Amino acid sequence: MLDRQDSRTVLVTGAGGVLGRVVCRLLANFGYKVIGHTRVSAVDEVCNDKVCFSLEDTDKLMAVCTGLAPEWIIHTAANTNVDSCERRPEDAAKIHVEGSYALALAAARSGARLLYISTDSVYDGELVGAHSESDPLRPLNVYAHTKLSGEKACLLAAEDTIVARVNFFSLDPQIRRGLAHNIQAQLFENMPFTGFTDVDFSPLSAYDLALTLLAILQKNLPGGIYNLGASDSCSKYTFAKMLAEYAGADASLVHEARLADSPLLALRPRNTVMNSNRLAVALGSKMPTVRDSLRAEVARGRILTAVAANA
Repeated sequence: MLDRQDSRTVLVTGAGGVLGRVVCRLLANFGYKVIGHTRVSAVDEVCNDKVCFSLEDTDKLMAVCTGLAPEWIIHTAANTNVDSCERRPEDAAKIHVEGSYALALAAARSGARLLYISTDSVYDGELVGAHSESDPLRPLNVYAHTKLSGEKACLLAAEDTIVARVNFFSLDPQIRRGLAHNIQAQLFENMPFTGFTDVDFSPLSAYDLALTLLAILQKNLPGGIYNLGASDSCSKYTFAKMLAEYAGADASLVHEARLADSPLLALRPRNTVMNSNRLAVALGSKMPTVRDSLRAEVARGRILTAVAANA
């Protein structure tokens, strides 16, 4: 059971992004004082304080951490465009490694705890079955390589850092990005969507992910690396089929494709399925299934769309 009367202060980096927005709203609903950080974009109105600067600006970062004194920092800021990172590896390193290291140092010096959002893409995809946190890592692209380097940098600077390896989706109508949005947008336009049959993953909705991050904060889990995904898995083709079913779209528009035949710039792993049992045991609760998380997110997306239309 989550405590709805928690008034602690939390700094959320990337507060204008897909996950950051959901995390800020959820924290505010549970009584937290929320500091929303972005580089350039607008911050949700639920945030009590709003700060805008580059995480590489160590002086500004330290001033925020000491002046506003967050007890926790949830580091969601990232460039999740895999091909963009491949084209501009120096920029990816600045965001994911240098910025994360500076944030971890500021957290350690100010007494805050850091929760670093990493990715399931650190696994190379050659394993059969679900990955545990101790399985070998071999990132296949710049995005995953820099996110893994960010993990190491944070744990080096602040050993009580919690690293959460995640994969998530969202149907928030105000941020139209990501796999689930792309699938729904194409199907609602009666356009075909091709889903990979040879790529398996264990994603959660951004909302279910944010709820779990909140549970991690309230349980004050020890530092270390935790897989944070659904309790089961599916292919991206099956995910698209399920989304079509729940959204009331024409599932026949979802066509099969293979990653091996794709012209994508950056290499992608074929299997990023995660075993999240370590975290589930620590929290005392089982992770949702992909199907349950997706069904709830489709319903939530409809509500958010209706609210936005009537605003």
